[in-house]
Amino acid sequence: MNTGNVKVTGLDTATLPADLLTTAKTHLRVEFNRDDAYITQALQRAINLYEQFTGRSAFVRNVQWQPVPFPPLQPAPFQPVTDLVATDPAGGDVTNQYQVLDRGGAVYIATIDGVTTFGDGVSFGYKTGFATAAEMPLGALDIVLRITAGLYETREHQTFVTMEMVSFWLQDLIVGAGWIPRA
Repeated sequence: MNTGNVKVTGLDTATLPADLLTTAKTHLRVEFNRDDAYITQALQRAINLYEQFTGRSAFVRNVQWQPVPFPPLQPAPFQPVTDLVATDPAGGDVTNQYQVLDRGGAVYIATIDGVTTFGDGVSFGYKTGFATAAEMPLGALDIVLRITAGLYETREHQTFVTMEMVSFWLQDLIVGAGWIPRA
């Protein structure tokens, strides 16, 4: 499916792991500080895996998207969607003509009436991801903490991770039975 032109800016891979450090240390039962840098790195890797395998954003990023002019309902290329702003080709604000719909966890951007196609040249700007641990859905937080625990406890050097390298229980948790955590 052609999603149009997508540009990602402002990817922040440091803030969320730093905010999750205290929670991760509690989850890991770590009471000392000498492994903080390693745990933060494990959190970054765990969040990357979460994003890869769920197709949902956790790291905060800004998205500029110019979709194809049709149909009236299109999946957002990065999800979840917050702070949506729509502009027409002349730069005018047309945000009031569009809405964000959550259909069973998949996020779509649609015209308000659901019938009119996207205007030719309309573009959308929005934020995606979570700035703090408090913003993360509990299911996503649980997955990230479990992956982090696996990385911390095994401490093996893995430069490339595939689904075959992830333990079977974690595969089931992430992609088994079509389950994806929702808020």
